[in-house]
Amino acid sequence: MTLTTSLVKDQSLTPKTSISFSASSTTSPIKTITVSLNDTIISTYRYNDLSVNDAKTFTIRSSFATGNYTIQVTALTEDGKAQAVIVPVTLVTSDADMPFLETGSVSVQAS
Repeated sequence: MTLTTSLVKDQSLTPKTSISFSASSTTSPIKTITVSLNDTIISTYRYNDLSVNDAKTFTIRSSFATGNYTIQVTALTEDGKAQAVIVPVTLVTSDADMPFLETGSVSVQAS
């Protein structure tokens, strides 16, 4: 079985975050993909396919303070085989690199 994720080492994550992942098995269907933060399950997604390509948005509970954590994405097949990707990440309150829209008012006069 193979498993990959869009997460990169030391990536900054906000409490509401999105990741993508791909998993494939040649012999047994993938039954679940589980996302954990420091051994606490954040979310579990159910499948019944030999190949999974998906993206999910989830919310990290407010009980996790900002700081360094480990995210683990685990794929489990029907025959009980597992593959995990473990990535160190930093939980932040907001993403300083996100684009923003500056709002204001504009007056338009007809000529």
